[in-house]
This record gives sequence, C-alpha cells and structure tokens, in this order.
Amino acid sequence: MRRILAVATLMVAMSGCREPKLAVASGSLELVPAHFDFGAVYPGQSTSISLKIRNYNRIAVTLKWSMPTGPFSASALPAVAPSGELEVVITFAPQGAGTFEGLISLQPEGFEPLVSHVSGTAFEVPNCPQLDGCASAQF
Repeated sequence: MRRILAVATLMVAMSGCREPKLAVASGSLELVPAHFDFGAVYPGQSTSISLKIRNYNRIAVTLKWSMPTGPFSASALPAVAPSGELEVVITFAPQGAGTFEGLISLQPEGFEPLVSHVSGTAFEVPNCPQLDGCASAQF
C-alpha cells in the first residue's frame, strides 16, 4: 500500500511541475505605401516621399534592400528595423524626359519579401521662343 501511495504521490508531483509550452511569437512587417506615383517633374528637378517600414515584432529585424535603377534613390537604407516604425526617404530625380517605374524590394530576415512599386514622369523641357531685342505691348 505504501508503494502505491508513493507512486501516486510521485505522479501527482511530476504532473504539477511541468512547465507550460512556450508559444511561438510571430509578428509581421509592412512597407507603406505599396505603390507611389511621384507625378510629373522636369529633368533636373526632384521630389521625395517617405517610405515607412512598420515592424510589428518585439525584436529588431535584419533587412536587405534592392533599389530600382534610374532616377530613384534612397537616403541611408537601414540594415535593421527596430520594433515600431521607421522612415526612409525615396527621391525621384530624372535627368531626362520619360516615364519611369521600378520596384523597391525589402527582404527582412525570416519573413516574406516586401515590395513597393514606384513610378514617375519627367516632362520634356519646353522650348521658349527667343525674342529679338526688346518688346512692348499696349493695353
């Protein structure tokens, strides 16, 4: 009887000492906006936007960037996204006329790639008529 009581006590003690299983913590990342049209500028001009990286995780995430070629550039692309929100300035500065498109892609370590589509247009600089000498007008 003592043996059964000892085994029962041991089983109760062992079942009460188990630690709960740890849940896997998973968050997400977001790149905002997913698409941005810079509109139209003339060659030699520039316009910028703020691209936001939202890290909904409790830890920082390592980032790898891929920028489009052409008139799109970024200021200091971060290698790590801390928990919370981070802004990156993207600039459209065409040197010639045309319509431009590209993809900014971000590969966060351990997550699916994120992509933002950017586009912009550069108008041809208009030819202004050359005036010979002075001109006058009467109203």
